[in-house]
Amino acid sequence: MLSQRRYFLIPVVVFLSTNLISASFLGIADEYSAFAFGPVTMENSDAGGRIAGMGNVTLNSYGMGKYATPSQYSLVSYGSVKCTNGSVSNGGIYSGNNTELYSAVVHGDIATKNNLLQQTGGTYDGSFITGGTATVEAYLNTKVINRDPGTCPVNFPAEEQRLVSQSRTLAASHINGTIQKDGYGSIIFNGSADVNFFSINSNDLLSAHTLDFRLPLNAIAIVNIAGVTVTFASKSIYCNAPEDILFNFSECLTLDVNSIGIRGSILAPGANVSFNYGYIDGNLIAKTITGNGEFHHSFFTHNIEMPPSITPVLERVIDNKDGTYSASFGYDNHGGAYSITPGTVDNCFYYQGAGGQSLGQPERFESGRVTGAFTVNFDGSDLEWNLMGETVTASRGDADAEVDNNSGDDYLYRPYPILFVHGFNSWPEGTFNLPTKKQKVGDYLDSFFIAGPDVMHPVYPKTTRNLKSMLYYSTIITENPPRF
Repeated sequence: MLSQRRYFLIPVVVFLSTNLISASFLGIADEYSAFAFGPVTMENSDAGGRIAGMGNVTLNSYGMGKYATPSQYSLVSYGSVKCTNGSVSNGGIYSGNNTELYSAVVHGDIATKNNLLQQTGGTYDGSFITGGTATVEAYLNTKVINRDPGTCPVNFPAEEQRLVSQSRTLAASHINGTIQKDGYGSIIFNGSADVNFFSINSNDLLSAHTLDFRLPLNAIAIVNIAGVTVTFASKSIYCNAPEDILFNFSECLTLDVNSIGIRGSILAPGANVSFNYGYIDGNLIAKTITGNGEFHHSFFTHNIEMPPSITPVLERVIDNKDGTYSASFGYDNHGGAYSITPGTVDNCFYYQGAGGQSLGQPERFESGRVTGAFTVNFDGSDLEWNLMGETVTASRGDADAEVDNNSGDDYLYRPYPILFVHGFNSWPEGTFNLPTKKQKVGDYLDSFFIAGPDVMHPVYPKTTRNLKSMLYYSTIITENPPRF
């Protein structure tokens, strides 16, 4: 018996394919309390970690770097630096343009690409390294060293491009966590995976008074927050550890953070952020940063293993002639080998009205195209395999039709054999299904309907799906069709 049906398979794209994205998902930015691709202006508070800005960095009565590594610059600017009554506890300053210091306290070298101005006292226990002129008070003259301080330790343009891409990658990721709103202003984030993705919008965030993360110990939560203008204010956040929480604002242009203690980090690479009257237990990555907010010494330093792009494939359905059918499945994994527990939301079957089923699907998905990965016997009703948010469905309608050479059969109720039809119509000669009535080799047909659902075009060999019938004129059926 020969198989008649040619399969029309629809590829399913899950999402972007990447394995280990970097030594840290945030890259070098994970070392900084505040990291901006424009100017940074902070006042009347402090940051336990380091600060970096692609634009000018201005500190007014603002302290920083208490927990920073002394061997690295704590304050880095691709532009100019101005510090008034501020302090840098460890690591010193790198300025890509000019530096102004007024009554400042800096422990570490001050490297300035161009000119430096120091006035009204202060404490400086490192050297003034300047590529331009240094104007300092007399008691500091011996600390001046005239030489080029070298290139900026942060490649801001490259980091901006990378982090914008990373933010979009997170925003496009499959949501595998669930959100529950209790009706009283709390949003509960439930997840069971190592990395849990959630999605809410700016209105959800604005109206909530509590964000409650209920995750396994050491599990990571990525919260994608949609909206161009967003307010993150006046709410409580409960989680196991702020180092495991990342709030991603991939499309945000204006972000107002105020009157809040944020337990987690913020990735908003395109946003102008106003940060006032609150604190962040994590990183803040933005376009610009202004305000009087406080940064604690807590960072999102995780590697995030992004799931690969996997295409689930229905390869064949066979009618077992006993009221049951067998569906064969495969997959195409465009990334590295990846494991997903069968029966979980990302790898389960929906069948006979019940979801979350394990019916023999693999746990480990090897890289590349894998055929015949597993077979499921079923009753012909819809058998739906859910794989990482995408589905492929088998049913009795997908079963192979087989050749039956009994010339006395009425093919209206039998599988159709493959014969060659010489046609004088808009399509060239090709292989078609036999009409749904008694026909035999050599019959001449003035007009009839060729029944579907599949027709194989000889020039464009792709199965045409859901083609119920086509009309042909002046055709003759012959044996032994040529091969295309």
